[in-house]
Amino acid sequence: MTTTTGGAAFDAPVNATADDILPAQGYRLRTEPGGITIRHRDTAGLRYAQQSLDQLRAASDFPAVGYDIADHPDFAVLGFLLDISRDRVPTRRTLERWLSIVALARFNQLELYCEHTFAFRDHQQVWQDASPLTADDLRWLDVRCAAPGITLVANQNTFGHMERFLRHEAYIHRAENPDGFDRGGVHRPPSTLAPPRYRLRGSAMGLPAFGSGMTSPLVVDDPGGGVTGPGGIDGPLMRGLSTGFAQSRKSSP
Repeated sequence: MTTTTGGAAFDAPVNATADDILPAQGYRLRTEPGGITIRHRDTAGLRYAQQSLDQLRAASDFPAVGYDIADHPDFAVLGFLLDISRDRVPTRRTLERWLSIVALARFNQLELYCEHTFAFRDHQQVWQDASPLTADDLRWLDVRCAAPGITLVANQNTFGHMERFLRHEAYIHRAENPDGFDRGGVHRPPSTLAPPRYRLRGSAMGLPAFGSGMTSPLVVDDPGGGVTGPGGIDGPLMRGLSTGFAQSRKSSP
């Protein structure tokens, strides 16, 4: 960014044009006494240029300073992961606030990490006391994310961190250590699935229902083998998670 003496009026017209020479998501913004010009590579670049212009206009000395800004991200995907299982489960109002912050920081991917806080259709005993998100909540958020150009990604944990499932009689037979295990001198409850019996490849058994109905991707977080995308699942999944999802039970944010 460079500055000069003498800028554009607060209400100066903005001339925006596409420029294929600029990098992806890039823009160049210039303010001068003759007006404001924006060159942008794509929709994202135009959006970021307008955000920068709004921030500059918020300064009282905007008309006195001329700005020349060229910017583009070093990485095509800038993701923000929000854990919705190990603390308070966000309401729609809170998710909307997070979305505004993520958009302002120019992230273009919002990933929700989930363990037990989604209303899986056939597993109510797992989530009934957890104020879970529903399929309708995710579809609602998916639409909200589209406006600022953010991809919503549902991240369903599998394999490990399954203690909230395995504490129930209906699931304990799936545990690698049904009686729990010792770590650091402390006895802990079962938390890991037994991989030999529940290892799936591809999507033959169907993806977990978390994210069903969304237009955005689903990833599966497998502590034993990393995070895999929708086309390449190669990790232990619990069969029951692919049986469908509950109808929304939330009537307000």
